[in-house]
Amino acid sequence: MDYNSSASEEEHSSVHKDIEKRFGINHRFFNKVGIFVCKKCGAPLFHSADRYESDNKGPFFDDTITNSVSPVIDKNKPNKRIVCTHCAYELGYLSVNEHCTRKGKRYSVNLSAVRFIEIKYHL
Repeated sequence: MDYNSSASEEEHSSVHKDIEKRFGINHRFFNKVGIFVCKKCGAPLFHSADRYESDNKGPFFDDTITNSVSPVIDKNKPNKRIVCTHCAYELGYLSVNEHCTRKGKRYSVNLSAVRFIEIKYHL
C-alpha cells in the first residue's frame, strides 16, 4: 500500500507518539463541514460534526466513523492511544468516562496526523 509522506513535525507527532506543539498547525477549518482522514493512508476517520472546541491541543472528537479508529493500551499512559484501523498510523489518545462530551469519550487527535477534506454543498 502506498502511503503519504509526512513532514518532520507530523512524523514526530505520529511516529514518535508526541503531541504537536500547541497552535503549531493552522486550525483554519474548524468552522467548516467535512471529514478528517488519516494523513498516511487517506482512510476517513472523523466527521466534523463530531468535533468540539477546546482550549487545549486538538482537535477533539467525541465519536469516530465506524471501525476507523482502534484503541491501543499504553502501559505508560493513563489514556489509550488511538491508531488508524486501516494502517496503524498513530493518531492521538482516547479518554473515556469524561463528562466534557456528549458521549463520554474524548478522542484527542494530533492535527498533524489527519487531513481535513471540506464538503461543499451545492443547492
